[in-house]
Amino acid sequence: MSRKAQLDEMANLEGNSVAHRVLYGDDAGLREADLYQDQATKTSETHTWNEDDIDYFRTKAQGRAARELKRREEDWDGRTYESLEAEAFRLIEVFIQAQMR
Repeated sequence: MSRKAQLDEMANLEGNSVAHRVLYGDDAGLREADLYQDQATKTSETHTWNEDDIDYFRTKAQGRAARELKRREEDWDGRTYESLEAEAFRLIEVFIQAQMR
């Protein structure tokens, strides 16, 4: 698999993970988020990532998380999209710091 394809896969997994994490606090939702993140982590360990890779990943992961959040509006439980997005983007940065630097 090419480097770009790995970044795309990793970004989709992490975007899904953070969307589930901020939307669902129950055990099932968190287990699913953990599965996505574990897969993203395994992929992240295959390379040393440069700043261009990280910027690309960030943009793709944020886009995936934003789409998932918008798609699941019925699960916002009175929270605003902006607050959910901010938390999701923060979690993406945590992943970047822990797994890509």
